[in-house]
Amino acid sequence: MLRTWRTRASQHILGGSCKLPSLMVAIMAVLIGLVSPVKSAQPVAVLTYNQYIGGDLGSLVGIPPDDLNDAFVGFLRQVAATRFLDRADRQAEQIAKAHPDLVALQEVWDLACFDLEAPAPGQGCADPSIAGAFVDHLPATLDALHAHGLPYALAAKVTMGFFAGGGGIPFRVNGHLARVVPRDGNAILANTATASAVAPVQFPSTLCQTADDGCIFTIAAPLTLPTPLGTVTVSGQRGFVAVDASIRGQRYRFVDTHLYLPPPGVPPEIQCSQAAELVSVLAVTTPASRSLVLAGDFNSDPRDQPSPGVLPTSLPLPPFCRGAAVLPPYQVVVNGGFTDIWLRRPGGLPGYTCCQAADLRNQQSSLSSRIDLLFSRDPPLLVRHASVSGVEVADRTSPPGLGLWPSDHAAVTATITLPDAPE
Repeated sequence: MLRTWRTRASQHILGGSCKLPSLMVAIMAVLIGLVSPVKSAQPVAVLTYNQYIGGDLGSLVGIPPDDLNDAFVGFLRQVAATRFLDRADRQAEQIAKAHPDLVALQEVWDLACFDLEAPAPGQGCADPSIAGAFVDHLPATLDALHAHGLPYALAAKVTMGFFAGGGGIPFRVNGHLARVVPRDGNAILANTATASAVAPVQFPSTLCQTADDGCIFTIAAPLTLPTPLGTVTVSGQRGFVAVDASIRGQRYRFVDTHLYLPPPGVPPEIQCSQAAELVSVLAVTTPASRSLVLAGDFNSDPRDQPSPGVLPTSLPLPPFCRGAAVLPPYQVVVNGGFTDIWLRRPGGLPGYTCCQAADLRNQQSSLSSRIDLLFSRDPPLLVRHASVSGVEVADRTSPPGLGLWPSDHAAVTATITLPDAPE
């Protein structure tokens, strides 16, 4: 309505009998909006995707020591059976459909295996039932994207270190001793055709525990596991990484995170404190000249409610992360001034993103929670599109009826227009 009024007014002033000097005409055109002196905001497309290691790590928690080795070998067999290389191709297809400018990936695993005895065919790491588990997700993902002709490159990553105390997890398979060193990470990919001036954000070491291009959260929940070579410590680390990029002339800061999923008995304060650390670091490090988008697997649904804390209240935690009503991460982020982009989309679809069966072989999608999220610091002017993908039967790997879901999570994508940040 306003645009129509402005157009008609300009026609009346400029096309009538009144003769105005050319300078006055130009000034009037600016004032009524015929010519805009301010650069208009441009859309950006973003996507977040948890790639999934391929097995249920939580199943190893609480296993009796005498049963842990067999359970861990069973885990590796499941990871092998969920064939990441095949799934990476399907994940690349989901990215191709959305064609985002920036991609946030979580559970970007690298499972490396080392024989602790003289290797022989069919022994240790080469055991055919587990050999397929040992894949480095990042190069495999980039290869799959490039095979589809997609111009994506690694922009930044953060690796959470060795999963098990730096030395990996020893195990025996068919009587042969080997060690797995699993490393988990987050990675940001940039579309080289649309994103320019892409650079990792260098967070100050005074504000967070820096690693690679990002940060590792201060508080984690280490676990101990009995192995054939003694007890090892599982770090339980999580972190975040960010890039600055220019897309269609607008400057963005894009952040990728993965918050800890507490197994039963782990204090809720850990998740809360990670979310609080993330929000506080971003608040003091993100310049006003950057439109801020936050993506990731938050392991927290908007429906989550505060829960009683179990850690001593004397610990140096934010007030909302201790006591009888510890806030869930989703609420911490929203209270920190972020807007849930999904809630600004047209339509009322729930947007569930988690989770398929651990073996990825469930015939119908079983997603029932929304924990993979996209936030913006400023409310979007427009959410042109927001959807989940990788949830249709046709998205599964071949053969039909026997294929695997691309991940136990759905991908979430959105095309949004944010206010142009001030210079």
